Amino acid sequence: MFRQTTFSINSSLGVNRHPTRYLRRTITTTCTPACLTCSARGAQDVVRAVDAGIARRTLTVAHRTFDYCEPYADTKRTLVTDRNARVRMYERQAGSEDSALTFTHYYDDRERLRLVRIIAKKTRGTILLHRIYFDEAGKRIREDHSYIKGPRDKFPSVWPVEDLQLSAASAFASPSPCSEGEKGVK
Repeated sequence: MFRQTTFSINSSLGVNRHPTRYLRRTITTTCTPACLTCSARGAQDVVRAVDAGIARRTLTVAHRTFDYCEPYADTKRTLVTDRNARVRMYERQAGSEDSALTFTHYYDDRERLRLVRIIAKKTRGTILLHRIYFDEAGKRIREDHSYIKGPRDKFPSVWPVEDLQLSAASAFASPSPCSEGEKGVK
């Protein structure tokens, strides 16, 4: 069962637990604060390790690009693997005429999904940052939904599981309905 906590943020008044027009962040969780802190910290450690590996060039980065042909079909896919060919990150970008979505999936060294970061942008100026945390067993434990900029739009507070990639290598290699452009490995 998800437990939802809603914080409203007003820059002049600080954080307030009552809904107001300044609402910016929704957190949905399934565990105790101690469990949540430990698992979220572990997921953040995975993100830092992957980002550091990319910066040091100790991880292999492969990408595929596709021409835009239909709304929300992938336009770019990026797969990051370690020297043992284990997936550490998978990113896909998609969009439509008025929006863009970037899904970044981070995996630990045992290829278990630990964090999904979703950035949604609308032409009206809305920018949403949505994070989904997973524990070591692959259980979804927390979702953090923050509007960074612009007017609030209709995005799910609990993101559909169909949009998440549990098997990144097969998702990266899968065919696209759109024609493929550039392909590369760094």
